[in-house]
Amino acid sequence: MRGYRDPGPEDEADDQFRFEDQFEADEYGLTFRKFGRGRPVRVTPQERDECIDRFERLDALLNQVSFAVLMVWMLAAMRWGGTDVWSQALWVGAIAVMVLAIHAANRLLWIRLTAHFVRRVPVGPERTMMDQYRSKAARLSWPMVGLAAALGVTMLWLTDFSRPWHLLERAHVSFALLGLIALSLVKIFDRRR
Repeated sequence: MRGYRDPGPEDEADDQFRFEDQFEADEYGLTFRKFGRGRPVRVTPQERDECIDRFERLDALLNQVSFAVLMVWMLAAMRWGGTDVWSQALWVGAIAVMVLAIHAANRLLWIRLTAHFVRRVPVGPERTMMDQYRSKAARLSWPMVGLAAALGVTMLWLTDFSRPWHLLERAHVSFALLGLIALSLVKIFDRRR
Protein backbone atom coordinates (compact mmCIF):
# COMPACT_ATOMS: atom_id res chain seq x y z
CA MET A 1 0.00 0.00 0.00
CA ARG A 2 1.31 3.41 -0.94
CA GLY A 3 1.65 5.91 1.85
CA TYR A 4 -0.16 4.06 4.66
CA ARG A 5 1.50 3.99 8.02
CA ASP A 6 0.23 2.71 11.34
CA PRO A 7 -0.50 5.62 13.65
CA GLY A 8 1.68 5.57 16.71
CA PRO A 9 2.46 7.74 19.72
CA GLU A 10 5.45 9.26 17.97
CA ASP A 11 3.22 10.85 15.31
CA GLU A 12 3.06 14.60 15.05
CA ALA A 13 0.54 16.01 17.50
CA ASP A 14 -0.90 18.61 15.13
CA ASP A 15 -1.44 16.48 12.01
CA GLN A 16 -4.72 17.02 10.24
CA PHE A 17 -7.36 14.28 10.18
CA ARG A 18 -6.62 11.86 7.34
CA PHE A 19 -8.72 9.15 5.71
CA GLU A 20 -6.83 6.37 7.46
CA ASP A 21 -7.47 8.00 10.85
CA GLN A 22 -11.04 6.65 10.63
CA PHE A 23 -9.58 3.21 11.40
CA GLU A 24 -8.57 2.70 15.03
CA ALA A 25 -7.01 -0.21 16.86
CA ASP A 26 -8.43 -1.41 20.17
CA GLU A 27 -7.85 -4.46 22.37
CA TYR A 28 -10.03 -6.66 20.13
CA GLY A 29 -8.80 -5.63 16.69
CA LEU A 30 -9.66 -2.80 14.31
CA THR A 31 -12.67 -0.50 14.28
CA PHE A 32 -13.94 2.04 11.78
CA ARG A 33 -15.58 5.34 12.83
CA LYS A 34 -17.09 7.42 10.02
CA PHE A 35 -15.18 10.73 9.99
CA GLY A 36 -13.71 9.70 13.35
CA ARG A 37 -17.02 10.44 15.10
CA GLY A 38 -19.52 7.73 14.17
CA ARG A 39 -20.33 4.53 15.98
CA PRO A 40 -17.42 2.07 15.72
CA VAL A 41 -17.82 -1.11 13.66
CA ARG A 42 -15.40 -4.02 13.37
CA VAL A 43 -13.19 -4.30 10.27
CA THR A 44 -10.40 -6.66 9.31
CA PRO A 45 -6.87 -5.48 8.53
CA GLN A 46 -7.38 -6.64 4.93
CA GLU A 47 -10.55 -4.51 4.57
CA ARG A 48 -8.74 -1.51 6.01
CA ASP A 49 -5.79 -1.94 3.66
CA GLU A 50 -8.01 -2.38 0.58
CA CYS A 51 -10.12 0.64 1.51
CA ILE A 52 -7.09 2.88 2.07
CA ASP A 53 -5.46 1.66 -1.16
CA ARG A 54 -8.63 2.44 -3.17
CA PHE A 55 -8.85 5.86 -1.52
CA GLU A 56 -5.23 6.69 -2.36
CA ARG A 57 -5.72 5.72 -6.02
CA LEU A 58 -8.95 7.68 -6.40
CA ASP A 59 -7.62 10.65 -4.43
CA ALA A 60 -4.58 10.83 -6.71
CA LEU A 61 -6.89 10.77 -9.73
CA LEU A 62 -9.04 13.53 -8.19
CA ASN A 63 -5.93 15.64 -7.59
CA GLN A 64 -4.81 15.20 -11.20
CA VAL A 65 -8.26 16.11 -12.54
CA SER A 66 -8.39 19.14 -10.21
CA PHE A 67 -5.01 20.33 -11.47
CA ALA A 68 -6.11 19.88 -15.10
CA VAL A 69 -9.34 21.83 -14.48
CA LEU A 70 -7.37 24.62 -12.80
CA MET A 71 -4.99 24.83 -15.77
CA VAL A 72 -7.93 24.98 -18.22
CA TRP A 73 -9.52 27.71 -16.09
CA MET A 74 -6.30 29.76 -16.07
CA LEU A 75 -5.86 29.43 -19.84
CA ALA A 76 -9.51 30.36 -20.45
CA ALA A 77 -9.25 33.35 -18.10
CA MET A 78 -6.14 34.59 -19.93
CA ARG A 79 -7.74 34.07 -23.34
CA TRP A 80 -11.31 35.31 -22.79
CA GLY A 81 -11.09 37.24 -19.53
CA GLY A 82 -12.29 40.82 -19.81
CA THR A 83 -11.21 43.84 -17.85
CA ASP A 84 -14.66 44.93 -16.67
CA VAL A 85 -15.86 44.20 -13.15
CA TRP A 86 -18.56 41.67 -14.14
CA SER A 87 -16.16 39.62 -16.21
CA GLN A 88 -13.65 39.46 -13.37
CA ALA A 89 -16.41 38.56 -10.90
CA LEU A 90 -17.48 35.74 -13.21
CA TRP A 91 -13.96 34.28 -13.30
CA VAL A 92 -13.52 34.60 -9.52
CA GLY A 93 -16.94 32.99 -9.03
CA ALA A 94 -15.90 30.15 -11.32
CA ILE A 95 -12.83 29.43 -9.19
CA ALA A 96 -14.99 29.46 -6.04
CA VAL A 97 -17.40 26.96 -7.66
CA MET A 98 -14.45 24.76 -8.67
CA VAL A 99 -13.04 24.73 -5.13
CA LEU A 100 -16.46 23.83 -3.70
CA ALA A 101 -16.95 21.09 -6.32
CA ILE A 102 -13.53 19.59 -5.57
CA HIS A 103 -14.27 19.65 -1.83
CA ALA A 104 -17.67 17.99 -2.42
CA ALA A 105 -16.06 15.33 -4.64
CA ASN A 106 -13.46 14.59 -1.95
CA ARG A 107 -16.17 14.32 0.70
CA LEU A 108 -18.25 12.04 -1.55
CA LEU A 109 -15.17 9.88 -2.12
CA TRP A 110 -14.75 9.44 1.67
CA ILE A 111 -18.43 8.51 2.03
CA ARG A 112 -18.69 6.13 -0.95
CA LEU A 113 -15.56 4.13 -0.12
CA THR A 114 -16.77 3.37 3.39
CA ALA A 115 -20.52 3.05 2.71
CA HIS A 116 -20.48 -0.74 3.14
CA PHE A 117 -19.20 -0.37 6.72
CA VAL A 118 -22.32 1.58 7.75
CA ARG A 119 -24.57 -1.50 7.56
CA ARG A 120 -22.52 -3.38 10.14
CA VAL A 121 -23.50 -3.78 13.78
CA PRO A 122 -21.86 -1.07 15.92
CA VAL A 123 -19.69 -2.17 18.84
CA GLY A 124 -19.77 1.06 20.80
CA PRO A 125 -21.31 4.48 21.18
CA GLU A 126 -20.85 7.49 18.93
CA ARG A 127 -18.34 10.07 20.08
CA THR A 128 -19.83 13.09 21.82
CA MET A 129 -18.93 16.65 20.93
CA MET A 130 -16.79 16.90 24.07
CA ASP A 131 -14.90 13.74 23.08
CA GLN A 132 -14.21 15.31 19.70
CA TYR A 133 -12.95 18.48 21.34
CA ARG A 134 -10.75 16.47 23.67
CA SER A 135 -9.19 14.55 20.77
CA LYS A 136 -8.59 17.81 18.88
CA ALA A 137 -7.19 19.43 22.01
CA ALA A 138 -4.84 16.48 22.56
CA ARG A 139 -3.40 17.08 19.07
CA LEU A 140 -2.69 20.76 19.83
CA SER A 141 0.91 21.49 20.65
CA TRP A 142 1.77 23.73 23.60
CA PRO A 143 3.40 26.36 21.34
CA MET A 144 0.08 26.57 19.44
CA VAL A 145 -1.76 27.10 22.76
CA GLY A 146 0.62 29.94 23.63
CA LEU A 147 0.25 31.44 20.16
CA ALA A 148 -3.56 31.35 20.44
CA ALA A 149 -3.45 33.13 23.78
CA ALA A 150 -1.00 35.75 22.48
CA LEU A 151 -3.04 36.39 19.33
CA GLY A 152 -6.26 36.64 21.35
CA VAL A 153 -4.73 39.24 23.67
CA THR A 154 -3.28 41.13 20.69
CA MET A 155 -6.65 41.21 18.91
CA LEU A 156 -8.32 42.59 22.04
CA TRP A 157 -5.57 45.17 22.45
CA LEU A 158 -5.88 46.33 18.81
CA THR A 159 -9.68 46.59 18.93
CA ASP A 160 -11.07 50.11 19.21
CA PHE A 161 -14.05 49.63 21.53
CA SER A 162 -15.27 53.20 20.92
CA ARG A 163 -16.20 52.04 17.40
CA PRO A 164 -17.83 48.59 17.77
CA TRP A 165 -18.22 48.12 14.02
CA HIS A 166 -14.44 47.71 13.77
CA LEU A 167 -14.79 44.54 15.82
CA LEU A 168 -17.17 43.16 13.17
CA GLU A 169 -14.52 43.70 10.49
CA ARG A 170 -12.32 41.24 12.37
CA ALA A 171 -15.16 38.87 13.32
CA HIS A 172 -13.91 35.92 11.27
CA VAL A 173 -10.45 36.17 12.82
CA SER A 174 -11.96 36.59 16.27
CA PHE A 175 -14.16 33.50 15.90
CA ALA A 176 -11.22 31.42 14.68
CA LEU A 177 -9.13 32.57 17.63
CA LEU A 178 -11.97 31.91 20.07
CA GLY A 179 -12.25 28.35 18.75
CA LEU A 180 -8.51 27.83 19.12
CA ILE A 181 -8.56 29.31 22.62
CA ALA A 182 -11.50 27.06 23.56
CA LEU A 183 -9.57 24.00 22.37
CA SER A 184 -6.55 25.24 24.31
CA LEU A 185 -8.62 25.54 27.49
CA VAL A 186 -9.96 22.01 27.01
CA LYS A 187 -6.36 20.80 26.67
CA ILE A 188 -5.22 22.66 29.79
CA PHE A 189 -8.11 21.56 32.01
CA ASP A 190 -8.04 17.98 30.71
CA ARG A 191 -4.35 17.67 31.67
CA ARG A 192 -5.00 18.73 35.26
CA ARG A 193 -7.35 15.82 36.00
